Amino acid sequence: MLKNEVYIGNTIQNKKSVVSYKVHKIRTVEKENQIRVDSTHEPIIDKDTFEKVQCILEKRGTNTKLKYDYLLRGLLYCYHCKRKLQIVLKKNSKRNSTSHPYITCSNYRKRGCHPLNINYERFENHIIYVVKKICNIYANKEIFYSIYEKSQNKTLDILGRYKKKIELIDKSILAINNNLDKMYIDKLQGIILEKDYIRVSRKIYI
Repeated sequence: MLKNEVYIGNTIQNKKSVVSYKVHKIRTVEKENQIRVDSTHEPIIDKDTFEKVQCILEKRGTNTKLKYDYLLRGLLYCYHCKRKLQIVLKKNSKRNSTSHPYITCSNYRKRGCHPLNINYERFENHIIYVVKKICNIYANKEIFYSIYEKSQNKTLDILGRYKKKIELIDKSILAINNNLDKMYIDKLQGIILEKDYIRVSRKIYI
């Protein structure tokens, strides 16, 4: 509500668009591509007050302290619509039950996504377990050094192959230069004609 320009008399259109008529997915249009028309109706808030509110919101940014600050907040995305997933508190059907956080994709029906309802606490614990397992693998010196040695050996093998190729190329260049030197001496001594020397030397260079 604090960011809605309708209250200052403006109308914003083309906020959302259909991605495809086949799947009926809805996506939010970027702000610069939305249609904005000023003074279409009587405002209920003056523009100065509205701009002051926007400045306050901008200064606060992401520093606003959340009641529930989850570890993976803002890092989870829907596989289908590519939007950030929401973490919401839900209760089960039992009376006096405590609320638990669940991962959901808001408005999944409008966007054509599959319904999602994952227990966040279990999901976070599983992610932490996987990360710890990976860290333990690399924290183990023997495994770490074996992986490092394999990577080094691969690098050395690649360098060795390139060195061999360079050596072969150098040998080929040396052989060509020796042949050209011999032909040039034969030309000077009149053993071969100059036009034959030029013709053969061009073939060798090509």
